[in-house]
Amino acid sequence: MFSKIHATKSEIAMSLPGDDVLPDAPLVIDSAFDLPASPDVVYPWFVQLGKKRAGWYFTRFTEKFFLPSARGIRHIEPKWQNLKVGDRIPDYGKDGYFDCFYLKPNETIGYTSERGKIAMTWVLTFHKSAAGTRVIIRQRAKGFKNRPLFMRLGKLIDRLTISWLAAGLRERLAKT
Repeated sequence: MFSKIHATKSEIAMSLPGDDVLPDAPLVIDSAFDLPASPDVVYPWFVQLGKKRAGWYFTRFTEKFFLPSARGIRHIEPKWQNLKVGDRIPDYGKDGYFDCFYLKPNETIGYTSERGKIAMTWVLTFHKSAAGTRVIIRQRAKGFKNRPLFMRLGKLIDRLTISWLAAGLRERLAKT
């Protein structure tokens, strides 16, 4: 399951915007996957992510178990296509949010967030590939006690959500 979101050694080694925001983060999670469309087609789907926006993308089968209000939309919504640096995007969890700190259309979206004592960045990049688009996602986090179990659990949760995101987007792109 997770092999479909595996970042290569060169992708893990590449410098991304936001690496300097939390340079000493003890938790760094790199994921990557391919989508069957060009970056200019893929990018709008990522711009509209967020609570009270497009939601989070899961497959139709998975979303059967969600309340209708918690299901991700299945189209590009023009009103959520105007993301800009400084925008705060609601996220799930108590008072969760992401602040956009970096934006290069069709190439990169960078977010920061604080959840209590935990500070994090979430950077999404979009690269043209033979398959269409190679999406590379890097999450960095610090501010928690460096506990191996906590870090393993965090990575597992991230891997699950990114796997579901990739599968949900592939399904949506196949329909468009």
